[in-house]
Amino acid sequence: MSQFSTDQMYSATIAQLDGQLALWHRLAGKVFESVEKVIETNASVTRTALEESSMLGKRFLSVSNPGEFISLVVAQTRPNLESTLAYGRQLSGIASAMPASMAETMQAHFAETGHRMETVIEGLGSDGPDGSRIAIEVLTSAIDNANANYAQFAKSAKEFSATMQSTLLGAADGHARHTGKTGRPARR
Repeated sequence: MSQFSTDQMYSATIAQLDGQLALWHRLAGKVFESVEKVIETNASVTRTALEESSMLGKRFLSVSNPGEFISLVVAQTRPNLESTLAYGRQLSGIASAMPASMAETMQAHFAETGHRMETVIEGLGSDGPDGSRIAIEVLTSAIDNANANYAQFAKSAKEFSATMQSTLLGAADGHARHTGKTGRPARR
């Protein structure tokens, strides 16, 4: 190999390491964004629950007979169930958005890395010894196949995530409809 190829390989290695550090930084940022959303959701739910509990406590203190007390307890069942289901939907939305966001970040990184590798490989092929062109073509073909496999994997992962989210939300909505009709959870 010529000095140019060694320098080119060194630069490509440094660029690859920098790219991987940047990827980990972006992925960590996505995780922290999701955690931040969960914390904000929990804070909002806690604030609302405390306000409702305070108001409900005042109403319970003003109750004058057992029938009124039971009516008040029963009246709180549906709103509590609805707020619990809404909280679950919010968490499900946050959880299902994170893999898609991370997949997009990784896909962009892999595309960028693939482009850099193709540039390096083309440079090596033009500066390499005679007969190295075949090896470069085989390597390029392997990289193209790996990229195609990754694209298929990413597509399947997104479909799986969407299916799981719709299944979980459908089950929660079905439970809410069933419980809403009877006013209490179903017995087994």
